[in-house]
Amino acid sequence: MADFVGAQLQEAKRKAEQLKKTAAERVRALQFLASQVEPRAGIGVETFAVVGAPKKQRPKKVSKGTTKDKTGSKRAHKVIKTFQERVLYPPHGARTNEFKKTRNRLIEIEKRGCIVCKVNVDSLTDPKTNRFGATQLEAHHRMIEHALAKAVDLTAFNDDLRPKLRERHKKPDGTSDYDQPFTQNQLEAWVDHHPDNMWFLCDVHHRHKFVGIHAITYPLWGPLDVLKPGTVG
Repeated sequence: MADFVGAQLQEAKRKAEQLKKTAAERVRALQFLASQVEPRAGIGVETFAVVGAPKKQRPKKVSKGTTKDKTGSKRAHKVIKTFQERVLYPPHGARTNEFKKTRNRLIEIEKRGCIVCKVNVDSLTDPKTNRFGATQLEAHHRMIEHALAKAVDLTAFNDDLRPKLRERHKKPDGTSDYDQPFTQNQLEAWVDHHPDNMWFLCDVHHRHKFVGIHAITYPLWGPLDVLKPGTVG
């Protein structure tokens, strides 16, 4: 009988040690996952207590507001964000020859420069002007992306955006390219290659991972030309 009880106790101890080891591994795994969660702007990272973990292994909860000083003002702090986009692009073709002609005329002949860092085709080789190491100038569809042309509601464009463009882009004689409602073909041509739908950017401020208009949100990209170096990116 004693041998049977002893064996039962040994088995219970073995299972207890196994459960403790499993719990510890769960804690380590969850702590690692928690360390990968990036902090939100303006608040401390919040970790959590793992149910069933020994108290000494529970991560401490960091209080909110750790980026504020005693006066309530925000201290300098770094924020790293990850975001996702969901979009259904309709069928679309390649860039047209008209787009290429307009882009080349404005970049190569009129010398349009990057609206952020001001570098143009003539100053790409000048390190003093080309402070970000750009290699080329590129055209960016400013208001409506080329791939979204067929997704635009023609009525909404004519009723909302066209009148604003008419007021903004009047010719010396008082007329504009926007006096009459657009047809679908005119809309798609405007999206593709009209200069009013183009900005010119260096490849860095167009496509770079941390400072390109296609890579970061507009509240950060918009003031890049006036922010102190090192603020973004």
